[in-house]
Amino acid sequence: MDRFRRSLMSDILCLFAHQDDEYGLASRIAYEVRAGNRIYCVYLTDGQAKGSSSRVRDSESLQVLTSLGVSPDFVYFYGSTKGVRDGRLLYHLDETASGVAHWVMANGLNITRLFCTAWEGGHADHDACHLVALNLAKLWDILSDTWQFPFYNGYKTPWKTFRVLSPLSQTSNTNRRLTLRDGLRYAVLCSKYRSQRRTWLGLFPEAFFRRCILRQEIVQPVSLDAIRNRPHEGPLLYEKLFGFHSSEFMKVSGAFRSRLHTSSKLSSL
Repeated sequence: MDRFRRSLMSDILCLFAHQDDEYGLASRIAYEVRAGNRIYCVYLTDGQAKGSSSRVRDSESLQVLTSLGVSPDFVYFYGSTKGVRDGRLLYHLDETASGVAHWVMANGLNITRLFCTAWEGGHADHDACHLVALNLAKLWDILSDTWQFPFYNGYKTPWKTFRVLSPLSQTSNTNRRLTLRDGLRYAVLCSKYRSQRRTWLGLFPEAFFRRCILRQEIVQPVSLDAIRNRPHEGPLLYEKLFGFHSSEFMKVSGAFRSRLHTSSKLSSL
C-alpha cells in the first residue's frame, strides 16, 4: 500500500548527489509524474569522477529523466553550475543548502515532499546529499514527508563488495510492488549511462534482481536521530572503496548536523 499523502499537483523535489542517482528512484519518479505531480530534480555535484565530463553526465541523466516524464525545465544541475566537484560535497554543505533554497524560491516552488539518497555509507556524497536534504526539509517544515531511497552500501559485505537497492534496515519500509514490465523498464535504464559502464557492470546484477525478480520499490522515512552516528557498524563502503574515513566525514559535518538538532537558524536564504 502507498502510504504517501496525496495532494493535487504537488511540487516534489528529488535531491541527488550525482548524475545517475536518479536510477535508484526511477520507479517513484515515474509514479509521481503519472499521479499529476510536478517533479523537480537537483544534482549537487558535477559528476566529474574518473574523467567523465559534467556535460556528458548531465546529458545522460537528462535523457533518463525525460523518459520518465520529467520536464527538462524542472532539472537543475547545481553542482555543474557552481563547480562542486564529485567527492567534495561534504565541504560545501552550507552553501549548497542555501543555493538550492534560493533556486526553489526563485522558481516560486512550494515543495511539499522531498526524496533523497539514503544515509547508508555507500558514497560520502550520498550521505552529504542526505544532510542537505534534511536541512531543506526542516527549513520548509516537511520532515514528515521526506523520504530516503537506498542505492548501494557495504553493510556486512566482505572486502569491497556491496549491496544494491537494499536498505540497511527493513523497518519503516514503504514498499510498492512493480509490474514485471515496469521492473524491466527501470532496471535497464542503466544502459543510458554510457560514461559509467564500468560502475554499472557491478551495480546491475542485484539492481536487476530487485527490480525484475523481487519487483521492489523501497523508500523509507528519514530520521534526524540516525545522523547522530555513522550509518552502520563496521567499515563503510566509501572507506573500503575510496579510503575516505568516516571519522573525517563526521568531523567535517559535525556543526551542520548539530544545527539540525537545534532550533538554530539553518542554511537558508
